[in-house]
Amino acid sequence: MKRCRLNSQVALALSMIACTAYAADPQPWQSLFNGKDLTGWTVKCKPADRARTFWKVEDGCIVADSMATAEHDYIWLVSDREYSDFILRLKFQAFRDSPGNSGVQIRSRYDDTAGWLDGPQVDINPPDPWRTGMIWDETRGVQRWLWPAVPKGQWVKPEMANPMLKFFYADDTPAWNDLEITARGTKLKAVTAL
Repeated sequence: MKRCRLNSQVALALSMIACTAYAADPQPWQSLFNGKDLTGWTVKCKPADRARTFWKVEDGCIVADSMATAEHDYIWLVSDREYSDFILRLKFQAFRDSPGNSGVQIRSRYDDTAGWLDGPQVDINPPDPWRTGMIWDETRGVQRWLWPAVPKGQWVKPEMANPMLKFFYADDTPAWNDLEITARGTKLKAVTAL
């Protein structure tokens, strides 16, 4: 089984999402997004946010826009399929004026009763782009940095960032960021400089 999850709290565009499972014989890349609509994906959120549209498809890209509605809770776009070991490659855009945090949830479980997605998140944070690729444990009661490993209650610092990180805003050239996430067993790795 393979598991890929997407999460967003900010305006974020994802394109060319592809995933491949580990195997003895390399498998071809498999697109997780059809480029037309959100078939194969479900929006997960608390009841107060269900009637609102935060996730949509524009120009062949998945777009998350939570800035149009200031009052909202977490809104996740979750794959309808489960995945085990995989490599996920995606491109994303982030906007300079985006005040929120975002990321890609991996090996996570959504609790419908609590309205929460428990599990690790590969961070994408436009206000602090140096955090992109760091891994945060979103699990209730845990909530701490897994990479870099920082004790609970402490926060990451810019000097802990990956020195190879390249981060572009939508008004930069290039406007797209590449992200590759590898999940094998309990090990996760995020690479941003592709």
